[in-house]
Amino acid sequence: MTGKPDAAEALNQVVVTKHNPCQRIRKKNVAALAQLFLKKLGYSKILVSIVFVSDHEMKRLNQRYLNHPWSTDVLAFPLDDPRLAIDTVSRRRRMGRTVFLGEIFISPRRARVQAKHLKVSMSEELARYVCHGILHLSGYSDHTRYGEQRMRRAEDQLLRLVPANTRRIV
Repeated sequence: MTGKPDAAEALNQVVVTKHNPCQRIRKKNVAALAQLFLKKLGYSKILVSIVFVSDHEMKRLNQRYLNHPWSTDVLAFPLDDPRLAIDTVSRRRRMGRTVFLGEIFISPRRARVQAKHLKVSMSEELARYVCHGILHLSGYSDHTRYGEQRMRRAEDQLLRLVPANTRRIV
């Protein structure tokens, strides 16, 4: 072992921003978590943006882009058609380009409420939201019962791979 980072891990970039001053977020851990998920999904040379927003902002985004007049936990906006995500990434990567996969918006307030309801930590719930958003950017859909079950299995499988030092997000 050379001590050099794995090529896929070194080339994936995750930009984490916080537009919600009320919640402390460990941005480095969020980025490491997202990079792990991207690597396990076979991505390299990927750029993903993760934005933590207020419930008010999440409601505004959900209304504007999905025509749903309520807040939600996670929104993911792929840059390209997610069904073509892996093919598009492979083609652009061969051309030497870093590919912007898309943007994920997360509501920490929703995570806090849901974590309390499910009796899990807020960090665990936020980790699931990060995973959920990346799966959406990768072409997964939860708009049918089958799609929801498939996505949940993929989330559970990826979340089992998370090392303890990356789990603390808040």
